[in-house]
Formats: sequence, structure tokens, C-alpha cells
Amino acid sequence: MGTHVREQETLAPTALPTIGRRALVGGGLVALAAPALAHSAPEPMFAAIAEHTRLWEALEAACRAEGRAMNTFGSRSAEHAAAMRGVEAAMAPEGAALHRLLATVPATPAGLLAWLDHLGSPMGFGEDGPTEEEFPAILATMRAFVEVAHA
Repeated sequence: MGTHVREQETLAPTALPTIGRRALVGGGLVALAAPALAHSAPEPMFAAIAEHTRLWEALEAACRAEGRAMNTFGSRSAEHAAAMRGVEAAMAPEGAALHRLLATVPATPAGLLAWLDHLGSPMGFGEDGPTEEEFPAILATMRAFVEVAHA
């Protein structure tokens, strides 16, 4: 990583209420998002997360099938080759869904929190972390959310 110069910024206080962890766990997240939901379009993030989750699960199932085929029939078998084609076929749609997810700007605080949770999960980046192309996309989406929320 290179050296980056950061400009000094003054952030305006948010209009969001302070809410404790217990309140969030007890349903306060819904109350926090309710004003934003009442005055905005539906949250696009939930559909993007659902699509990526579905495709990630399909890729994981293909990977498990490939492992079973290799253990059962061997790495040079026709069954293993077919299972490998299944993995390859599942990879592109999952990757495309992840990139759509990265570019989806949440409309509400609840959408932003769901997005952050998904990105931190094994379905997002887990221990791997984003690539050099994905990291700027994440920052651009976060910036767009803040710009819209505090415009």
C-alpha cells in the first residue's frame, strides 16, 4: 500500500437516534430504519443480498459435489470432470452477483448494516478480504450512501 494523504473533514452529527446493543437485538433496528423506510423507495440491498446468497449457496453445493466426486471416483474420472464443470459454471454467476452487491447503494441504515454484515460473512469476504478492484467499489458504495443520507 502506498502513502495516502487524508483531508481533514468535519462530519455533521446524524439525525439518527443513539440506540444500544440490546435495543438493536430486541428489534430496535426496525425502529431505527422505520423513518427512512416510510419516506424512501424499497431497500434494494435485501434483494441483492438474497440473490448473492442463493448463488453463493449454489457454488458451495457445486464445490461439495466436486469434493465427493474426487473422493469417490478419483481426480481423473468422468464424474469428477463433470463436477468440475459444475463448479466452473457456478463461479461466474456468483462473482457477478457479488459485484452487483458491491455496487448496490443501500437506501436505509438497515440496508447498510445488512450489507456490511453480508460482506463480513463467509459469503462476502470472510477471511480473504476484497481484491484491489473490489475495495474501491466498497468505498464508493459507502460514500454514495453517506452522500444521499446526509445531502
